[in-house]
Amino acid sequence: MAPFAVCHAGRGQTWIGPLSAQQQSEPGFHDLCDNFRLKVRQCHTIEQKLWEKLAINSCINGLTALFNCRNGELLDNGEKQARQDQLIIETSKVLAALGMPATALRESVYSVCEITASNLSSTWQDARRVRATELSFINGFLIQQANTLGVTVTGHHQLMDQLSVAGVKTGQPAMVSPLGI
Repeated sequence: MAPFAVCHAGRGQTWIGPLSAQQQSEPGFHDLCDNFRLKVRQCHTIEQKLWEKLAINSCINGLTALFNCRNGELLDNGEKQARQDQLIIETSKVLAALGMPATALRESVYSVCEITASNLSSTWQDARRVRATELSFINGFLIQQANTLGVTVTGHHQLMDQLSVAGVKTGQPAMVSPLGI
């Protein structure tokens, strides 16, 4: 793909809402969402949606770089899927410790892999071009949260270590929350 070229890989859902339940959405916001060309939905607190996005990405992006594969290839019923399942279990434990519901994380991760089966993740693309990846803000942040909460995330540590050894620029653990919290 040429520099500055855009590849429309799919039409996702955009969520907008207040960070905390104590905040209120602006009047008229719902009408704006209904008349916008993108798929925009309002939620009562965006924090849950941010964690869901981070959780899903933490179980897909780094693995596509490690295994040099497209998103859908992670569901191969072999080593890739086993590694992904381990990340899902660990991520669910972190979400539970944070008080975030994670009952359908496996289904969500698998669904994203299926819907975006032919996509090459941005992490894969950055790794192949020897550019810095966003992994410190995804898996690195999740690892920091796990450490703070006393949750063991061996699979996430192994993934980051393996990618680092493979020369993927995972960056330093995020000092600022990618969730805005």
